[in-house]
Amino acid sequence: MLNYYSTKRKKKTLATYGAMMKGYIKNNMPNQAIDLFYKIENPDKIIIMFVFNACASLGTSEALDLTKKTLEKMPKTFYSDSYILCSVLDALMTCGDVKYAESIYNSSTNKTLPMYGAMMKGNPLILIIKCINRASTS
Repeated sequence: MLNYYSTKRKKKTLATYGAMMKGYIKNNMPNQAIDLFYKIENPDKIIIMFVFNACASLGTSEALDLTKKTLEKMPKTFYSDSYILCSVLDALMTCGDVKYAESIYNSSTNKTLPMYGAMMKGNPLILIIKCINRASTS
């Protein structure tokens, strides 16, 4: 159904792409969500968050590369969005780059509970202790 809709519709909006990406991710089809991402010229916050979610679903080295490339190209203003940061941390931790995730987490000034949860995907015991220590000193 999604493929039929995407081939018949002439002009696709970011909302259309976002809805399709969300559907692919929800139906355990992250590769299709990533394929759609490559077709988008100027992704917004929602699209970028979905691509990070798709990368987290895959957890592969290719997904890690895409996460890092997207992060590099992402507008700096998006770094203040806790939802995007949580998705980035989730993707990095799931794909195995704990050090990079820690550096992003440590540089964040607005740490949220979901961000703590995303960080616990690496080495839960060590990360829980680090998070508790940081929270108590902040």
